[in-house]
Amino acid sequence: MKDREGRLSRDLDKFRCMRRLLLTGTPLQNDLMELWSLLNLLLPQVFDNAKVFSEWFGNKTSGGGGGEDGQGLALVHFSA
Repeated sequence: MKDREGRLSRDLDKFRCMRRLLLTGTPLQNDLMELWSLLNLLLPQVFDNAKVFSEWFGNKTSGGGGGEDGQGLALVHFSA
């Protein structure tokens, strides 16, 4: 699921359903695009653009938050 352009992602996008549940056994490992990929699978109408997501949640200042690549992650709560 790390690659939203992969065959598995395209096949999953064809399924129409009212709810989606994602179970993952691997950590995000401070990779902002991996987080976007998972959120895009769950809420494609909200997280539809990786570039915009990166601009919103990427590390905008030097210091705190983020991994070796300098990208910070933010926790966001969405209620239905």
